[in-house]
Amino acid sequence: MKFAEHADEKFPPREVDTALLVRDFLEEEPGADDRLSSFLTRLSRRTICNFLGTREMFTDDLAQEASLAVLAYIRRRGEFQGDLDRFTITVARNTCRNFVKWRKVHEGRPLDDFTPFLASHADGPLDWLLGKELFDLVQKALDQLDEKCRDLLRALFQDEVSIEEIRRKEGVKVVQTVYYRRAKCLEKVGRYLRRRMDDWD
Repeated sequence: MKFAEHADEKFPPREVDTALLVRDFLEEEPGADDRLSSFLTRLSRRTICNFLGTREMFTDDLAQEASLAVLAYIRRRGEFQGDLDRFTITVARNTCRNFVKWRKVHEGRPLDDFTPFLASHADGPLDWLLGKELFDLVQKALDQLDEKCRDLLRALFQDEVSIEEIRRKEGVKVVQTVYYRRAKCLEKVGRYLRRRMDDWD
């Protein structure tokens, strides 16, 4: 993804130490993912409201999309250098632009058609449960996970517990934190499955 510069923009004074938020997030300090996710979501939501207006029905979904993209970028690189506010605003604006293009193409179609655009980017290997052999393989993958990941995925995919219920149970402030944890856990499952499938070739 290409991130444009917005050097001519005037941003509000920074209210939090974003470098500290990122450091704690990467070091997996307790509650750090919740704090960073909450900050990114608020900033993304404000940007999206400025871009699309305050009555846009997909604002919360787009804010989630943008904040998850920033979280994934930071985690993937293992660091963040630069202005996190500007970077997040750019990601949110690009998310809006992509959404506007999508809506123009799909104008007049049912709302369900927007689902592929708004869905999480996480790999979905648990969706591959198409037979006993593969089911057993996924169970083995789950067994390789740490307890928190295993409990989260089983709650979501086996017990069909909602994201909101898990958020309340875990005591986190925003659902984006749960979405992010789900994505990281599914990445672990995906890596295990890819290794095993490579063995079959």
